[in-house]
Amino acid sequence: MKATHVGPIGLIALTALMPSAKAEQHQVSVTLVQTVKPTPHAYPGVTADILGIRIGMTVAQAEAIAAKTYPGKPREIRTFLSVNHDGIFAKSQSFISQVAFQNGTRDSVTVYFSNPTTGNVVYGIYRGAIFEGAMKQPLITAVMSDLIKKYGPASSTFGYEHWWQFGEQPLNPCNLQLCRRPGKNVVMGIYAQLNPGAGDHTKVMFLTMRMNDYQLRSESAAVGNSQLVTAAEAEKVTLAKQVVPAQAPTALTGIYVPIADTTPLVSELKENADNILDIAGAVTGRALVLECIGHVGATTSARAGSPILSFYALPKDVFQKYGLGPVTYNGKKYDMSIQAYGKPPSTTNVDVRLDPVDGKGGSISSDNTLVGGSVAIATAEGAEAFTFDHAVLKLKRSGAHGPSVPPNATVTVTGKAYCNGSHKAPLPQALRDKVPAGSLRFVSGTQVNVLAREGEEPLTYKINGNHVQLTGPHGSVSIAIDSHGCLDAPEHTILCKK
Repeated sequence: MKATHVGPIGLIALTALMPSAKAEQHQVSVTLVQTVKPTPHAYPGVTADILGIRIGMTVAQAEAIAAKTYPGKPREIRTFLSVNHDGIFAKSQSFISQVAFQNGTRDSVTVYFSNPTTGNVVYGIYRGAIFEGAMKQPLITAVMSDLIKKYGPASSTFGYEHWWQFGEQPLNPCNLQLCRRPGKNVVMGIYAQLNPGAGDHTKVMFLTMRMNDYQLRSESAAVGNSQLVTAAEAEKVTLAKQVVPAQAPTALTGIYVPIADTTPLVSELKENADNILDIAGAVTGRALVLECIGHVGATTSARAGSPILSFYALPKDVFQKYGLGPVTYNGKKYDMSIQAYGKPPSTTNVDVRLDPVDGKGGSISSDNTLVGGSVAIATAEGAEAFTFDHAVLKLKRSGAHGPSVPPNATVTVTGKAYCNGSHKAPLPQALRDKVPAGSLRFVSGTQVNVLAREGEEPLTYKINGNHVQLTGPHGSVSIAIDSHGCLDAPEHTILCKK
C-alpha cells in the first residue's frame, strides 16, 4: 500500500495520545439526540430578553434577531461533549455552542447554546458595549428605568451592579454572595453593570449585560453526559462479545504509517479551516496553526537592539507570531513560523522564518517585502486575526550557514490565523490531539519504536487477539487490528504497513 501522510502538519509521537492513567482506552463516537424539549419559564411582568434574543431560541432564530443590530457575519464556535467511562472514551458529534456578533469594536454579543439533547437552544446571552462621546451616552437613570420595566425591580444592587433572580418559587431579595452564585432554587438570572465614564457620572459609558437559564444549562449537561455513559456501557458489552480471529498474528514486523482516509479528522479540520494556512511557491505545505503568541494594543517600549519589536511602542498595534508544522523547501523539511504585525485595518508587515527540522544547516527568512497580495487585520473569537490574501514574500538566507536561495524564490501564504487570546493555543486541545501519530517501526516480537522528528522512542507491545497493546512511559493504549491488517489507532488515526 502506498504511504501518504495524513493532515496538514508534521507527525507527533503516539505517546501523546496515550492516557495518563495506567489503563487501556477504547473510543466510541456518539450522536447525541434530543430527548428533552426545554420550556422556558415565564414570569408575570417580565420580558426576559437581551436585544430581543430569548432563552430557548434556536441558532437560526437567535442569528436572525441579532442580525438586526449586528449586520456583519457572526462567528460560530463549535464544541463536543466527551466522557471517560470504565476505559471507554465516548465523544459526541460537534455542535454550535457559541455564536459571537460584533458591531465595530465597541459593541458585541455572545449567545450560548445547549447541546443537542435539549435542542441546541439558547441558555445564555452576554452583551458588552462602550458608548463613546457624551452625545451617545445614555443616562444611567434612563437605562435603569428601562431595565426595571423589562425585568421588574432588581433583586439586589451594589454600586453600579444590579442582579435579578427568578426561581421555581418566590425568592427573597438576594444578598451579594447569592446573586453572584445562584442558589438551588434559582432558574434564571440577569445581571447588569452600568459604569459611567470619567467625565459625567450620570451617564453610561460601559455597559455589561448577562442572562442565564441555569436549569436549562445544567439539565442539558446532565442529559448529554447520560447519553455518553449509556453509549460507553453498550460499547463495553459489544467488546466483550467480540470473537478473536482464528489466525490472529503473534507478532508484527516492518513500518506502519498513517494513511489519508481519516474522514472524521478531515471534517473537524474543515470546521477550523480559518486557522489553516496554505503555503505555496518555493515553500509548500498546508499548515495548521499549532501555537501563537499575541500582543494587542501594546504600549511598552521595545528592547534595545530588537528593531523588529519597535512597533511595541506604538499604541493599538497588533503583533502575533504563529508556530506551524513542517513545510518543504527544496526537498527538505523545515519548521515554519510567521510573524505579522501592524495597526488595523491597514496592510501589515509579515516575516516568515524556516528552521530545519533536523537542526542541520541554517535558516531561511523573508525580507519583510510584500511582493504581492495583502495581509489585513480582522477580529475573530475575541482576538485579532490576520488574513493572508495570497501574500507573496521574498526569501533570503539567514546567516552565513543558511542555504542559498535563488533571487526569485518567494513564498505565498493564504488563509486566516488567529489566537484565542495572548499566549494560548489557537485550537482546543482535543482537536490538537487529533493530529496523526508518528509511524510505528516494529523491531521485534516485543518492541516497537515511534518514529518522530525528535528521533525514535521505544515502546513495548503485546498482541491480544485482534488488538495490539502498546505500553510506554505515559501509560498504555489498545489498538485494534482491522480486517486489512491495519492498525485502528486512537483519535481516528489509521496506520498500515508500508
